[in-house]
Amino acid sequence: MNQLLDLAIGAHGGLERWRAIERLEVSLSFSGFSFLRMKGSPEGLPNITARIKMRRPVVSIRPYMRVAGCGHFTPDRVCIDDDKGHVLKQRIEPRASIAGNALETP
Repeated sequence: MNQLLDLAIGAHGGLERWRAIERLEVSLSFSGFSFLRMKGSPEGLPNITARIKMRRPVVSIRPYMRVAGCGHFTPDRVCIDDDKGHVLKQRIEPRASIAGNALETP
């Protein structure tokens, strides 16, 4: 496994280049049969942009749940805000809210 990882890292500029990345932005669509559909979101997340901070686990997804919404995910807080940055919904300590859930739990 380490050889494959070394090959992949080397093919993309080496470990020092990877460590120099501060954030990553990707455009993608989650659709079809997916984890989100199992969780009660049959439309998935079509045509989103995800911004990921590489030094700490922070992800922002836009649009999220509404055209002008943005979802933010950290280990200790998840929230959805509007285009002006006003928090519409949030959950502090999100892992505690799913304790005991099964994979199929919406």
